[in-house]
Amino acid sequence: ARQVLRDLDNLKLAASDSRSQTTGSLRIATSHLHARYALFDIIRSFTRRFPGVDISLTIGTQTEIARWTSSGEVDICIGSLPENTPANLLRLDAYPISRCIIAPLGHPILKKKSPTLRDIGSYPLITYNNRISTGELVERAFLAAGITPKITLKANSADIVKTYVAGGMGIAVMQSMAVDKQDRQIRAISADHLFPPSKSWIILRRDQYLRRFLYEFIATVSPKWTQEEVDRARRRSYNVKQAT
Repeated sequence: ARQVLRDLDNLKLAASDSRSQTTGSLRIATSHLHARYALFDIIRSFTRRFPGVDISLTIGTQTEIARWTSSGEVDICIGSLPENTPANLLRLDAYPISRCIIAPLGHPILKKKSPTLRDIGSYPLITYNNRISTGELVERAFLAAGITPKITLKANSADIVKTYVAGGMGIAVMQSMAVDKQDRQIRAISADHLFPPSKSWIILRRDQYLRRFLYEFIATVSPKWTQEEVDRARRRSYNVKQAT
């Protein structure tokens, strides 16, 4: 029954596309990090090209945004994927997520070219809670190394982490995209030698109808995903699903 309803929705979208390719609504799910730092310029550029498209931006955890996309509550999500991903989703790689170590101005760790986990763990640490992929990654790394860091604070927002680091309460490992020129009270050094870059994803339902402006939005996020390449990825995904 759900599939029948989805097919009806797809027919309605196809009819809308035949009438107008530049108007409609686009429902995007993502995390606070991506909405605040990665997608702002992308969405601003898209809205200038498609002023007739109403954008709805919904913020959630990686598990929530995958679930909303799977159920059809949103049209697309951008971000990390949970370990258990719904089977009806197609993922396209969007952009890499590298990580850095941030500290207040003048902090000793900023003088080290390649600080170790033990170096990081020797100072008070501000970190994400383990519902955030970077928080989970850092926690696993310390556990595997047999190091117990002194956690001063756990948070679920990059802005909160930066605020407390700037206030001198500790250092942090965070996503490089979240550090910009406006952060004048902190400095960052690369942590790629400790935490290899991970991927963010463009996530769609395999069976959904993609309106023309949705193809354009995908290409704005990652230019390599032209309409032709997206359709090719969808066909490959469908064939793999059928084979299994």
